[in-house]
Amino acid sequence: MKASKLLLIPMSTTFMFGCFDAPEVYVPPAEPTYAIEDTDWNISSETSNITTSSTEYAQIYNFENDVLKIYSYDETNDLYTYTTQAYTVSETTIAYGTVDGTYVVDSAGALTITYTLEGVDYNDSGAEVTDETILAAIAEAEKEPTPGVDVPTAAYEWDFSTVDADAAEGDKVLQMSKADDNPRAVVTGAVDNGSAVSIEQSTTSGSYGYHYTVMDSASDPLAAEDGVISMEITFKADDASFNADMSQDLQLLENTDSNKGWKVIVNKSTLIPELRIYNGDGSTSIKATSMLEDDTYMHLVATYNGTTANIYVNGKLEGTAEVTDYIANTKEGDKVYVGGGSNSSQKNLAGAIDSTAFWLETLTAEQVAERAKDFGFGDTDPDVPAGPAADFEWNFASVDAAPSLGAKVLQMSKADDNTRAVVDGAVDADAAVSITQTSASGLFGYHYTVMDSTTDPLAAIDGVISMEIVYKSTSASFNADLGQDLQLLENTDSNKGWKLLVNKGTLIPEIRIYNSTGSTSVKATSVLTDDTYQHLVATYDGTTASIYVNGVLENSAEITDYVANTKEGDKVYVGGGSNSSQKNLDGAIDNTAFWLSTLTAEEVAARAESFGFTVAQ
Repeated sequence: MKASKLLLIPMSTTFMFGCFDAPEVYVPPAEPTYAIEDTDWNISSETSNITTSSTEYAQIYNFENDVLKIYSYDETNDLYTYTTQAYTVSETTIAYGTVDGTYVVDSAGALTITYTLEGVDYNDSGAEVTDETILAAIAEAEKEPTPGVDVPTAAYEWDFSTVDADAAEGDKVLQMSKADDNPRAVVTGAVDNGSAVSIEQSTTSGSYGYHYTVMDSASDPLAAEDGVISMEITFKADDASFNADMSQDLQLLENTDSNKGWKVIVNKSTLIPELRIYNGDGSTSIKATSMLEDDTYMHLVATYNGTTANIYVNGKLEGTAEVTDYIANTKEGDKVYVGGGSNSSQKNLAGAIDSTAFWLETLTAEQVAERAKDFGFGDTDPDVPAGPAADFEWNFASVDAAPSLGAKVLQMSKADDNTRAVVDGAVDADAAVSITQTSASGLFGYHYTVMDSTTDPLAAIDGVISMEIVYKSTSASFNADLGQDLQLLENTDSNKGWKLLVNKGTLIPEIRIYNSTGSTSVKATSVLTDDTYQHLVATYDGTTASIYVNGVLENSAEITDYVANTKEGDKVYVGGGSNSSQKNLDGAIDNTAFWLSTLTAEEVAARAESFGFTVAQ
């Protein structure tokens, strides 16, 4: 908390009136008196809370009905107080408290005020602040700034600000194959003040073009002999399916030969980016979840440290996998491709490249997010990493609920009887699938996947699992009114397995862990409300079961007698349950995911925040 401050106004300053700009204000401490430079203001209307950019002198200025209130903390009395100054304007003169001055409005609409400061005392005795909104705003202003993220300089980078793509970092020259056949031009980049180079691919067979640099030796840095590399490309495809329509992947970054090396592509079947790490015989693919869209820039980063490979889209981690059998391509003279591939001229980009970069180290998630911000992607502040990628996930972006992570297929029972549609998700930019349950007896529907074997991962034989569902119920009591729990996630048989539900008696979520004769319930505390999205996570490590609502841990219990359901062919239910068709969700599902590990509280909170829930720190 801060001591009370005095407010002095300089001889020439700026204040906002209507659409006018705001002042630069001198806010000195008790001793000595000095000025704070470069103070940022934000007044959006005649009723505003205004904060300065200085956290050392964090104060809130509230401007309403020609009255300016200056809020600060009185450390001696442990009290927030405010002082009040009023001003009036007429023609070219202005009175602010007891200060007279003149003002001028420039062509941009900015109001410049010149004051006479002599004999002015702004150290008014303040009144106590009781407005909770103002108190919260002051507390927010007093938070220490988040430390910036230090992103290392790339070893090699080309910013595509000119057609010849001169290197911005490093000494590697980038060339263009078949340049005369494929027109290029400088166009607008991912951000309005950025630039990119467009490539219009020739329609003549064998004349497609790509950029490339050359491996100078067997130990060229881009061979990544030690398996440590990060690579980035910011690009767009005029038509996302341009290459797929010719039965080819879109190859973006590549250094391969004889099944050795690495490659970043957009898969022809899914239009989803993936990183491939080669081992001499074949490759391991690490797949993202976001689909490439027509004429839309995408920021793509792939990292590898010799053990773990990651792929990020627009600053967010979308896929990760352990890969330990990498073999580098060390063939001297080989090409390292940018926006194309070696095996077919039809694998090359028809669109634009804004930037390409390589690091001879592994970027962190925070550094990738910071890089994405440079190209206009991501939030103002880097995301807290949302934990490990799920082993199985369905993002419900379409009615068929295709998997976004993992190979398990999700089906819908009685699909013809229960109307589904894509609707808004938990955040405006997200999507969900609504389910309108039929009122006919025995025709209620649910989603499910199938246990492929007695050792199916979702059996959680070792008792280690985390499960997530983001959903809403149109009416919270829909199932309770039918005398049933709302079953959300379930894998049970003969009192074995696990189940996540909303209790019909309390409308509160709970996780049940079964032991072959009964179950132990771990109950949350938050009540389900009508037509409101809820983020629900349950975790179990074989000893402790926990349940989180909207990113907050609400209960835990020790449970050591878990017995898994290992019945091959059994259903794993999503938004429904096995014992009664009246246990199924009437509402919408935004996302469902399973991890074969136990998420931490921090990882659960980060997941919740990624779906728009605010988690108190």
